[in-house]
Amino acid sequence: GTRRRIAVWAVVTTRRLVAGWSVLRGLGKPAAAPERGMVSTRRQGGLSLADPEEAAWWGEKTLDRSAIGRSLRVAALRIEAKRTGDILARLRPWLLNLPRLRNVEADPEGDAGKKLVLLSSGIPETGVLPGEAGAWVAEEVSAARMEVRRHEVRLGYEYFTAEEALRLALPEDVEVPTSFETAGHVVHVNLRPEHLPWKRVIGQVILDKLRPRVRTVVNKVGDVTSTFRTYPLEILAGDDDTRVVVKEDDCEFALDVREVYWNSRLQAEHSRLADALARRGVVVADATCGVGPFAVPLARRGVLVHANDLNPAAVAALRENAARNRCSPDRLVVHGPACATHFLARDLRDVRYDHVILNLPASGIDLLDAFRGLPFPRGPPPLVHCYCFAANRRADPDAVVVDIIRRCADTLGVSPPPPATPTPMPSPDVRAALHAADAGAKTAVRYVRNVAPAKDMYCVSFRVPEACAHLPPRDAAPRPAHGPPSPPPPALG
Repeated sequence: GTRRRIAVWAVVTTRRLVAGWSVLRGLGKPAAAPERGMVSTRRQGGLSLADPEEAAWWGEKTLDRSAIGRSLRVAALRIEAKRTGDILARLRPWLLNLPRLRNVEADPEGDAGKKLVLLSSGIPETGVLPGEAGAWVAEEVSAARMEVRRHEVRLGYEYFTAEEALRLALPEDVEVPTSFETAGHVVHVNLRPEHLPWKRVIGQVILDKLRPRVRTVVNKVGDVTSTFRTYPLEILAGDDDTRVVVKEDDCEFALDVREVYWNSRLQAEHSRLADALARRGVVVADATCGVGPFAVPLARRGVLVHANDLNPAAVAALRENAARNRCSPDRLVVHGPACATHFLARDLRDVRYDHVILNLPASGIDLLDAFRGLPFPRGPPPLVHCYCFAANRRADPDAVVVDIIRRCADTLGVSPPPPATPTPMPSPDVRAALHAADAGAKTAVRYVRNVAPAKDMYCVSFRVPEACAHLPPRDAAPRPAHGPPSPPPPALG
């Protein structure tokens, strides 16, 4: 945040000097035309706010809906209203055929017995159609059974989708943000620096186009740096209400996106692992459970789940979601808030469990040191399913598996079992990965999803080596049971 602010300040200062000199040189010249679909909320000394850094320094843009639109000049056929169906069927390939727009309009002269059939924008305004269709229209016109008219179709702001409206509203050199995540009534966007002067416009367009399902649009203004995987958000448009209810895997999850982590794009992964682990008599320890995307569906499938998270807000949400989804306390046992090491070593000291889920990709491998010095007297060590980030698998798939296993070994202090496959297994192969880790005594590295051009998310599954029980715990500062989230970065401007 601070480095970005300094960078923007340096660019803006330089361009202010250049712009000031340009204004002095250009006194008396006519002003430039306003940007498409935009008005400025603030101006200083007559300087243009066309540049993103300049606009970020002086003020933000707001949406002018009336300035967003297009006009099309097309040929149209004025016909008897009672012939509309037959003519539409005969000329279907040559009609205007624009999405969300009718090919027939009322007669502009107000004659209720007439209609206007709109032809494709590729047809000359003379109405000359090719081939047999053209000959037929010429014959109808000659017999005075229809007339060729020039007609203007006005497409206003209401016509366009969010992406189309933003393409008209934003300058041509600013890429339209088309990827966002939805959680309940909240849309979450990740805007880049060049978008910031137009962030209110982007938020308002998304809100307008996705109502009533969407009531709030937020932007992430910092990285996921807090202990609780949360990040500071700002409201771009709509209600200041970030508490949502989302549905996933026939379950409902209540949460506040400001206080807990949630990613709707992991829905398929949550269901895949829950389906694979759902067997009679299985006990699962979800050490980083969040609001329960694994724990609740597993409990609903009859699995005994012990769930814990470091974030007190996540634990509170999990308790609410357990009740909301009718998960009985003897199926979903909620612990914490506590760190994964405390949860496994103390809370589950006398509990036998078959699987451990570490759903913390940014630091999940670092949590594997919780198994150092941890005995399992009631049975074999559990299978661990640890989510992590690593390089994009397409660049060097062999290196991905080697790198992930090496990182696991560094944290555990002993090598995990050998790899099940030399390259990452596909996302859907959860059962094959579990079989390889259990019966095959291997380490299965499975691709989950792409998160950035050079970064993928993976799940590594293996049985905790028995040698871990004889290793001393890692010498490190104790992890706190809970604590406040990191403060947001300073605001630009």
